[in-house]
Amino acid sequence: MLTPDVVSGDLWGFFHASHIATGIKAAVAVDQSELASTARKRLADQRFDQAPVVFQDRIVGWLLTSRLPENQAVNTVMTPLDSSAIVSAESSIPSVLQVLGRDNFVFTADKDGLAGFIVPSDLDRHAVRSYFYLLVAGIEMLLSEVLKSAIPEEALVAVMHPSMRDSYNQAHQVNIEAHPVEYLYIGQLVDLFLSTSYGKDSHLWDESLSQRLVAVQKFRNSVMHPACSVAATTPPSRAAELASWAEEVAGRLRQMVIMPPGESNR
Repeated sequence: MLTPDVVSGDLWGFFHASHIATGIKAAVAVDQSELASTARKRLADQRFDQAPVVFQDRIVGWLLTSRLPENQAVNTVMTPLDSSAIVSAESSIPSVLQVLGRDNFVFTADKDGLAGFIVPSDLDRHAVRSYFYLLVAGIEMLLSEVLKSAIPEEALVAVMHPSMRDSYNQAHQVNIEAHPVEYLYIGQLVDLFLSTSYGKDSHLWDESLSQRLVAVQKFRNSVMHPACSVAATTPPSRAAELASWAEEVAGRLRQMVIMPPGESNR
């Protein structure tokens, strides 16, 4: 049996909507009676693509800056509150991504009422990046566990990048315990996994899962490097799709990690 002591998935549910929402009290809002041209200039000057709409200090909806026309009232282009997406402030990040991908603006609510809102640019918030970071890192760990069981260590050493092989050899020279799989890049982990009996067993894996695994692999750079903007490169609907795919892939890999010996060779 492969060692099952990795990546239970519990941490992925740690992050909630409240971790990425802008608080209502701190928000730049547009008054419902305000001229659209005035509101548009104010929002554009502050580089806001959307904003909540208020009337008599009460939230009544939201709007897109780009839809604000000249010399008309704000209420002609706003989305009223009763037609807006609202989620619990305790909603999970993946569930929020699903709603954001559909509506592009999501209000959050807590026991006291409306608490904040979430927009596409919030994909670059630390909580979202951390959620994806844990998801991708978890897949890497699970792939590593499968490869430890499926491929001899010498074969893993043979495919290492030369610089990583040097690091691996140096670790061994000073008696640091290390497994060669820990010195492989995610692209190597994916390619090696797909060549194993696990990746080729139609009862365990299929082409759609391979495509989703590769998509998550390509998304890794946007997630792992702070200089890369997730929001600028990944629409909310795509982020929601990648989150769903990554969780599906991780779930299937986790089944392999806890599989009894020989089960993949049915």
